[in-house]
Amino acid sequence: MDFDNLIHKGIMDDDRWIKMPLNKQMGNIGAEISRINAAKRKNSDTKLYAAFDRALELIDLTVYGLNKSHEYAKTRELLRFREVVCDCVAETGMYDVSLDKLVDYCTQYVLIG
Repeated sequence: MDFDNLIHKGIMDDDRWIKMPLNKQMGNIGAEISRINAAKRKNSDTKLYAAFDRALELIDLTVYGLNKSHEYAKTRELLRFREVVCDCVAETGMYDVSLDKLVDYCTQYVLIG
């Protein structure tokens, strides 16, 4: 992964992101998905795709950290989650999951953590 061109500047300094507990990572990812949802409701493609890029970056950084820790089951689940996020934004209907449900999913991590 190219850490020099991240949207979230400095997030990997001293492995800050991957040292963060998974529930907090998911909370941050959920915040970006909430921004995607808000932008979609306002028909703001610029904001939607900016939030989408940020969400994917955070998911990818989380996957990187999980792989580094050899937590492959969590990696598989997060990669499927990434796929569902992409499906929601592309509106292909492959998974029939709403952005609201994805925000709820992320919120559960924060609440139990």
